Amino acid sequence: MTLPLAVLKDSFTDANLTPVFYFPGGPGSSSLDMSENTVRSRLQVFRPHPVVVIESRGLKLATPVLDCPGWYSRKYAPKIYGLEGLRERIKERSDLVTLCYETLKSQGVDVRAYTDYHITRDYDEIRKALGFQTIDIYGISTGGGSVATYLKYYGDHVRSAIFAFPWLTTLRDRPQFDELITAKNIVNDILGICVRDNAECAKRFPGYLHAADRARAILDAKPYVTTVASQVEPDGKLKIKIDGATFLSTLYYAGNPDFPSIYDRLPQALGAIFRGDYSALDQYFGLNDVDTRSPHPYAIGHFLSNVCGSMGQNEQTPKEATAMIEREPALMGYETNIFCAWWPEAGDVPASLNTTPVSNVPALAIHGQVDACCNIRWSQLLAETMPKLQRVVLQAQEHGGSGGGCRDKLIVQFLKSPNDPVDDSCKNTVPLRPWIFYTPTNTHTTTIDRTLFLS
Repeated sequence: MTLPLAVLKDSFTDANLTPVFYFPGGPGSSSLDMSENTVRSRLQVFRPHPVVVIESRGLKLATPVLDCPGWYSRKYAPKIYGLEGLRERIKERSDLVTLCYETLKSQGVDVRAYTDYHITRDYDEIRKALGFQTIDIYGISTGGGSVATYLKYYGDHVRSAIFAFPWLTTLRDRPQFDELITAKNIVNDILGICVRDNAECAKRFPGYLHAADRARAILDAKPYVTTVASQVEPDGKLKIKIDGATFLSTLYYAGNPDFPSIYDRLPQALGAIFRGDYSALDQYFGLNDVDTRSPHPYAIGHFLSNVCGSMGQNEQTPKEATAMIEREPALMGYETNIFCAWWPEAGDVPASLNTTPVSNVPALAIHGQVDACCNIRWSQLLAETMPKLQRVVLQAQEHGGSGGGCRDKLIVQFLKSPNDPVDDSCKNTVPLRPWIFYTPTNTHTTTIDRTLFLS
């Protein structure tokens, strides 16, 4: 096994300062597969600390690479728009998971050895080989889970820890319903701000906590069926159906890249559904390119070996996962790890892996207010066993958001003095955009059962 690494230093670096070890997200996102200038520009926020960047086992520049056939990146979640039955969609996805496993096994890969437990052990071996007694650790997105794992097993060597927009920061085998509810709360919180700050919003959504569920009920009763452009279909067209489950899947989809650009249109979309004017959904969900596909950005073999393996013996069975999806079809489009039920081997991990770290290390968690996957819920769980964890939410910021420079300012001052309270007065630098409301564009709206929503 070969793991490339880089120790970033330049004229700003102070060799006497604690080095920062960088844990990437994904899991499966390469740390080093980019130009040197890009790597340096992304990591210059840590100056004047030296930065150690490691290509984790299984990633693109490591040997072996854990990639798999048949996976692609598609706008929103794969196959949630299809006219196929739910069982057919479950089988399509679970077959890809099985094929990935069989492909890696045929290559002689021990898929049990790519968990966070193994990755953090690699990092600690590299720490020792480089001669560092103490380090700072930084993890972005699912790298936050790696930071939590490193704290658990090697916390004696950590001066400070930063969780940037963390996801999977605890309990790799968390229930999918809990994950979906967490994401739903993000949308409710955004609509709640609209109701709190805007008289028109308060008038239109007096029962805003029920708004998404009412929209779902309307779409379940009368789905929106339309035709969109497709790169894949022979005639360049794809017929899709948006029912209530599809609506929730796209609204809460993990890492939805469009949510930060459309959160201000949430009142518009809900109002359009309440009036049966489904054509307004075309713009909200970007249906003009819903079937645009591209190579998957992650090493999927690493993703599945890492996420599924890190569950240890706690994976669901296929029967259990199928029953869960049938009870809540929105989970079909939410996150891949519900399909770990079809991953045949548990990771070689201790039972203690899926518990939160108990640590007095000073730590900082940064979240984006309109981050569709990784809200403050995850660091709230960490705070229960990490009394020195500080948490900051950046207004109107997305996953990884650096708008207004507040994220970088927080990191710089925290690394300089981890035990002192950070000055988070910059957290509202980026203002929320004005809310956009539904205005009827035609008179041909659908009659909806008024008991399904408040008006």
